[in-house]
Amino acid sequence: EKKGLGQELKSDVEKLSKALEQVFQSKATMVRSLRMFLLKNLERSRGVSFLRSAMLVAPLSECKWLKDWKNTSEPGLIRFLGSNKLPKTNPFKTQALFSDVHVALGAGLDPKTTGFKGLEAICTQTLSQKKQSIPALKGALLAAIFHECYLLK
Repeated sequence: EKKGLGQELKSDVEKLSKALEQVFQSKATMVRSLRMFLLKNLERSRGVSFLRSAMLVAPLSECKWLKDWKNTSEPGLIRFLGSNKLPKTNPFKTQALFSDVHVALGAGLDPKTTGFKGLEAICTQTLSQKKQSIPALKGALLAAIFHECYLLK
């Protein structure tokens, strides 16, 4: 039974990796945070030893996105593959506008509030005054929604 569970998990990781391949190959600044989010969740659900092992064998070790990421020699990833843990902080916090959008979205989702006025204000201000920040706003909205939906599990 345990062997079957291992094969099932391997199959699930392989399917997930293939589905995320195009997203993780993107040059968008948010990609590192999404990769880290995936790895942090694998670590939380299965443990750090499992994650390190999984990154060294197929199917994860065969993923183009992971190979490319390793080739960047990013210190955090290289350290983790050695002996340190993944960062404990929210990987989306470094994204432009994320903190403000996340707080506003959380307030809007709170059943005690009457709506998304704070989020509307951030969007309106960005759209009217900081047009060059529209891509950052989109990324922050996506990351905040993703993060909040994950927390609702």
